[in-house]
This record gives sequence, structure tokens and C-alpha cells, in this order.
Amino acid sequence: MRAWTDKCASLSRRGRRWLESAAVNQVKRILVIRQCAFGDYMATRPFLVELRRLFPEAHVTLATVNRYRYAVPEDLVDEVFVQETRVSLAKEWRSLRDLDPMDILFDLADTSRSRQLTLMTSAAIKFGFPYRGLFNHLLYDVGLRRSNYHYEAEVLLDFLKVMGHKPRYPLDFAMPRHRPSEAAATIVYFPFASVADKSLSLAPGLN
Repeated sequence: MRAWTDKCASLSRRGRRWLESAAVNQVKRILVIRQCAFGDYMATRPFLVELRRLFPEAHVTLATVNRYRYAVPEDLVDEVFVQETRVSLAKEWRSLRDLDPMDILFDLADTSRSRQLTLMTSAAIKFGFPYRGLFNHLLYDVGLRRSNYHYEAEVLLDFLKVMGHKPRYPLDFAMPRHRPSEAAATIVYFPFASVADKSLSLAPGLN
């Protein structure tokens, strides 16, 4: 692999050495941290699809917390690690040590709990896109900036582009089909989102 970064990225010496010396077939274990609601899990699916293309032999673990279990893309990963948050601080802290060492860690959440897990998990290289640049030096070997001008599904793919990967377009969400192929097309209307100020009001007659 190679380190494909621009002036907006943060790359540590350790990160550069790993990217320039590691081979794709050497990557056996990958941790993806994503703690989010339905829409953000949807945006994660193309990333997981392309991650499989880049590292077809790797065991992929998705880490989340128990309050964000709905819509977890379990069909695209090998294992789901659920960080307990409704237990004592001692048990929660011990759960952070339950994961085996990883070759690659991607923190796609940038929350206090995802940073804790990033800190406590051993990995050859750690990727993140923190809102505060300080964490690029404290936690991550490769730190990227988020963009508000692109759909997040495309922003997440930048992590793979750093390693020279070329994602396929249009984005592949690999959505499971639950409708028989001979069934008539259906329009589904979602009148809500994860928080109230993002919700759509029900149109007249759609009750």
C-alpha cells in the first residue's frame, strides 16, 4: 500500500511507515467503530462494502453501544461488539479491554466512548476524523477532516482512498432484499428522524 494524503490530512510517522510497508493480505483483523442512528448506519454501508473489496481476507468487527443497535449493518461484518453503557463504570471500563489486538482501527464516530475504545484497543494503525485536531496527535495515526459539503457515505470512503483504494460509483449500499422480485413496487414514507428538529411533518391524509 501507499500513503495517499493531502495537506488537509494528519499522518504520523508510525502511520506512514505502516502504510508504506504493509501489504493488503497481511491485514487480518479490522475494527470499525460506529455509534449512531439509522441514517448514519445507512451511510456506513458503502464504506463496509469497499472495505471488503480492499481487504477480502480480513475479519471485520463493528463496535457500537447498546443504545444504537437498530439498523446495525450486521450483514456486512463478521462480528458486532456492543460496548455496555448501562453498567457500573468499572464494568464499562473492563469491557473496553475485551477486544483482541487489531491490524486496523477506524473510528467513524468521534464520541467520548469511541475515543475511549480507540485508546484502549491495540492496533497497528488507527484512523479517525476528529472535530478537534488535538486528537490527531493523541489518538490517531491518520486523521482526516470531515466535509459538510458531501454526503457522509462519500466522506467515509476517504479513509480507504488514503490507502490507494478506488471505490466504485455509484455507491453500493448492498441493501438486503425483503420483497419478492415479482412484487409490485412500493413507496415507503418516513415521517421521522433521529431527533425532533430533523423530522418531517406528516402530510395531510398520510396517517
